[in-house]
Amino acid sequence: MNETPFPIKSGQTTPLLRERAGQAGDGELVKLSLAGSREAFYDLVKRYTRWVYAVIYHKIGYCQEQDDLLQEVFLTAWTSLSKLKEPAKFGSWLYGMTINICLAWLRKKKKDGTAREELKKDMKHSFTAGEPATEIDYTEILRPALEQLAPEYREVIYLYHFERKSYQEIADFLGVSAALVNKRLTTARKHLREGVQRMR
Repeated sequence: MNETPFPIKSGQTTPLLRERAGQAGDGELVKLSLAGSREAFYDLVKRYTRWVYAVIYHKIGYCQEQDDLLQEVFLTAWTSLSKLKEPAKFGSWLYGMTINICLAWLRKKKKDGTAREELKKDMKHSFTAGEPATEIDYTEILRPALEQLAPEYREVIYLYHFERKSYQEIADFLGVSAALVNKRLTTARKHLREGVQRMR
């Protein structure tokens, strides 16, 4: 199974935390899903969508990516369903999966936030001595300036500041020398600084 058989949005939920009389249990729906029934998996989606959404909200609060996280949870469940050893415990399995996806999202947000602050500080301190060291807004100034960089410069900025890779790790990934990575990073920062200055 390599694609999601269902469209999910938080506004299209069904409050099903308990089985209605005559409805198939989780275990049976899991087995039917593994046998190729997308309808059976969609029944699981309907049963747990509001519950998963509540877990996401409880763990990370409101964010614009809630629908994306909801999609990710059920897509991961769909592609990993064969790993579920006890089909009747689909709910607890899904809960653990939801928590892990939320934690991964929080770690990424924290890492991205730290990288943005470091990049902002780097740009702020690199202006010449007569310029005001005003705060640089990431969304309004720094991100557009990043997007204007040539791909070879944008990628080293991303790998170094956002992915926290060392010069040698970047060199190995790109198939170039560490010296060239250093040169590209220096040039990228210069172009980024010039772009920021134009936008301020």
